[in-house]
Amino acid sequence: MAELENVFGQVDVAAFNEGARAGTIRYERGAAEQAARMYDEMVAKLAPIKKGLEQVASQDGFGGFDSGRALQKGFSSKAIGGADVIEQAIATALGLKAAYLRAGGLIEEADEANRVMIARAGAALENGSSNP
Repeated sequence: MAELENVFGQVDVAAFNEGARAGTIRYERGAAEQAARMYDEMVAKLAPIKKGLEQVASQDGFGGFDSGRALQKGFSSKAIGGADVIEQAIATALGLKAAYLRAGGLIEEADEANRVMIARAGAALENGSSNP
């Protein structure tokens, strides 16, 4: 999981959020709202891709032979891994949304974005995802 966090810039997102919280990073309200909308659009596009991967992970019909079960396990594993990567990208987008909103002085909106991100992470953990 740590490798994905670095790939998706979780450390940078946390630093951005902290800078916004401290007031050292600021954006005009309109720019922050525009950035937040872009991240909302990203999440809206990624969510159905993740759902599709999760559905692929539960497909059957590979037959009862050992080779069929092995093939099914391989496809399922790759689909689950892909869904985990998509979820990490969604979490990063939500973190960036919160940071931009906070930097634009939109504290309540930033708190709501953080709430959504935390709820998604909790749901991922409940569902057994290795990457909330």
